[in-house]
Amino acid sequence: MENNLYENTYCGTELKQAKKLQAEILQTNEKVTTESNNTSNTSKVKLIALMCIITLLGISIVMTILYLQKSKQLEQANLLQNSSIGFEKELIQPEVKAANLPRDQISLQMQLKQAQWEIEQFNSRLQGKCCPPGWDFLSPSCYYFTTSSENWFNAQTHCASLSSDLVVIKGAEEQEFINKRKIHDQLYWIGLTDNEVESTWKWVDGSLCSSSSDGTVYWYKSQPNGQPLDEDCAVIYLDGSWHDFPCDSKFAWICERPAYTCFS
Repeated sequence: MENNLYENTYCGTELKQAKKLQAEILQTNEKVTTESNNTSNTSKVKLIALMCIITLLGISIVMTILYLQKSKQLEQANLLQNSSIGFEKELIQPEVKAANLPRDQISLQMQLKQAQWEIEQFNSRLQGKCCPPGWDFLSPSCYYFTTSSENWFNAQTHCASLSSDLVVIKGAEEQEFINKRKIHDQLYWIGLTDNEVESTWKWVDGSLCSSSSDGTVYWYKSQPNGQPLDEDCAVIYLDGSWHDFPCDSKFAWICERPAYTCFS
């Protein structure tokens, strides 16, 4: 009986140990399985990351190739454009030179006017006569050519404020002098009007239009005609001839005053 009891006790202990070992084996298997799964997941993540890197690298390479091709195309286009511009410049250069001719002529005209003005000032001083700054001299008068525009009456008022009147042209020398001094694309009021009596043209000094030293007048053909509007005031035109215009038109004007005695 003792032997049976011992055997049962021993068998129970062995059974417990076997169950414990089985549980440890199961636990170990689960741990191995978990670690295997984790390792597998890590490998998958690494593989995906590697594939992304390779894809990005491929895209980068393709973009670089496209950029280089585009840059080369742009460079070729710029070279072609520069060649075209250079060719156009060669074609346009003669036209530009031709277009600059009027500017050169204007510059020469201005220099000539300045030289003439200096000569006149010298001559006026030799004669003992002087003009205010900015006025031109032709014995015995001084002349001021404006650059602004006003109607005839305001122009005469402005001249009066400068101790002068709108210019009175009394001969060929004065007519030629004014034509040389005026700006050729500008119309100027002169001191001639028939505002008091229609068709009776008088200068602002009260003398008749035909009272010049040689009896010459410089009306353009068919002028004055008073048409198509009421044209009672005179301008000196682009070509130097006289034309009648409405007095409320706005043009530049020419003032005239006597030269004064110079003081040394």
